[in-house]
Amino acid sequence: MNSCHLPKVLGWVAVGILAFGLVSGCSSSPTEPSAATAALEPSLLTIDDVGGDFEVEGRDRFGASSDVALSSCPDSHFEFNEVGGVDVRFVWPTDDPDPMKLFETLRLVESDEIDTLMTDLEAAVALCDGVEWTDYGDTYSWTPIDPPEIGDRRVAVQSPTQRPSDGRFDLNRRVWVADSDVLVELMIWETLDGATDAPLISDEELFRIATTAIDRLPD
Repeated sequence: MNSCHLPKVLGWVAVGILAFGLVSGCSSSPTEPSAATAALEPSLLTIDDVGGDFEVEGRDRFGASSDVALSSCPDSHFEFNEVGGVDVRFVWPTDDPDPMKLFETLRLVESDEIDTLMTDLEAAVALCDGVEWTDYGDTYSWTPIDPPEIGDRRVAVQSPTQRPSDGRFDLNRRVWVADSDVLVELMIWETLDGATDAPLISDEELFRIATTAIDRLPD
């Protein structure tokens, strides 16, 4: 997701994502994706797919631009410019001021570029493994997690972010799956009272949702 698109997409987590190193920059960009990308919209996850107490918060389309859609820790020079996509956003309503959120983004990537993208992303995740960095007073890190054998290639990470302002932790988990020329990106963001607290959505459940996302793609 590009940063011009970011405030609509991520709302309250926008600053955290920016500091997490996943998007940067802002430029004028088309408001609509290509027709082929827009055609992926019916393949987005639904309430029945994600289950639990999730509710749909919104959907968006966004066009290609020079904005950086994906990047990683400061030790890595990995960047991927926005190619346009469609997304859906879910929220799990609670009394917590920081409710859990789940995002899915679908992008079409040229077939000769998607393998390079996944190779570069794998390398960035390996390079960032165990690295800690601080931004906006919060401490960030990346740890690879092992996703199931879905799609053609896949990468997954988790990032527990310490918030010194209130002692809580933001647990961000992201899964990227390349399936033919479609890049599926899932992100689940949950705030925990302590670093050792178990998340409401387990890795296994996240991977079930990721598997469903791949199954929904057109043949």
